[in-house]
Amino acid sequence: MKKNYIKLIIAIEVLGIVMQGMSFYDASTDRTEAIERPAAGEEKEDITLEVSGAGQKSDIDISIMPQKPDEDQIDRYFELAQSEIDSSFFGENESPERVWQKVCPDSAYVGEMVRAEWDFLPRGIVDTSGNIDHSCFEDEAVVTANCVLSIEEEKREYSFCFKAVQPDVFSTAGFLQGVGMLVDRSNEANGDHRMILPKEISGQKLVWKRPVDYRGLIVCVLGLITGIALFIGTGIDEKKEVQKKREEFGRQYPDIVENLSLYVGAGISLRGAFEKMEKQYLRWKKRHGNEEKSAYENLIIMNRSVRDGAFEADALDRFGRECMHPSYRKLTLLLTQNQRHGNERLLEQLSHEEQLVREMRLRDIKSAGEMVSTKLLLPMGGLLGMILLVLIVPAMMSISL
Repeated sequence: MKKNYIKLIIAIEVLGIVMQGMSFYDASTDRTEAIERPAAGEEKEDITLEVSGAGQKSDIDISIMPQKPDEDQIDRYFELAQSEIDSSFFGENESPERVWQKVCPDSAYVGEMVRAEWDFLPRGIVDTSGNIDHSCFEDEAVVTANCVLSIEEEKREYSFCFKAVQPDVFSTAGFLQGVGMLVDRSNEANGDHRMILPKEISGQKLVWKRPVDYRGLIVCVLGLITGIALFIGTGIDEKKEVQKKREEFGRQYPDIVENLSLYVGAGISLRGAFEKMEKQYLRWKKRHGNEEKSAYENLIIMNRSVRDGAFEADALDRFGRECMHPSYRKLTLLLTQNQRHGNERLLEQLSHEEQLVREMRLRDIKSAGEMVSTKLLLPMGGLLGMILLVLIVPAMMSISL
């Protein structure tokens, strides 16, 4: 797998070198004397060129303006601009006969090919941004919109009328806009220590009250979510802790089987083997600053219960259950069966179990190595992406220029 990654990186490096070499070759052989302009109506084109002379060399940015339109194209652009004005000027208003929301006078149309200058008569009702000042009239007012459209030196005038009215209080936007205007007027008119809120709008009664504060409800919901998250998190942590404990017992199992097989093979009884394993562990624990091994701690508890008078079979069974790993249950079952039927085949069975333990340890080591390799895939993929970004993108940009 490592060799494959090296080959891939080398291939990318070679590709980047070839692309950069082609870019250098094109730059050294190409002599640009003229540049095609964009067609009329298209947007300007920004390019970067290298210029040299008088002992100097530098890059310069140039904006290529589009071609100038002919007379027929100019007339067509003015028609298109007027069509765009008719379709977009009134914005969210329903018709020119009832305009109370902001209108939309743009400064350019037809992809900024046609410039526009606006003037509204009578002045003061509508500003150049399209905002309507409803305080300038009572019920309605006829407004004339004058627009001067221009393309280069060519100009056209386009005028139309619409009727500005007071906000529609039966719509949400109109109600808020109208109430806001009344509040502003009341705020400016009342210089007292209290501001008098408006009582009605367009003959409709207004009722004022403070909105409900939902912070308490938000706190309750957040507290409930936090509690659920803590409950779930605690359960997950407990499962992880149990799994971690089980894995710890699994790692200590081969050592216990090997020691037990060693002592039984030396002719020591099963009871004596457990006692010697306890003494060996206590010496190890003392040398390592009272560091504990869970399986051996349970072994000490088993030995103490036997010394206190408990049946050895019951103590073995309890030891297998407390160790939280199926291998210990298998071992204790093997030991109790040999105690009942004699210990003639105990050494043979322990040797077989020791062989299985070695194979299991090799599988665990291989699995751990594969897991580490899998975790390395993500950073190696990020490294590959960085290489592609650094090498290929600049090369592609150079080619496009």
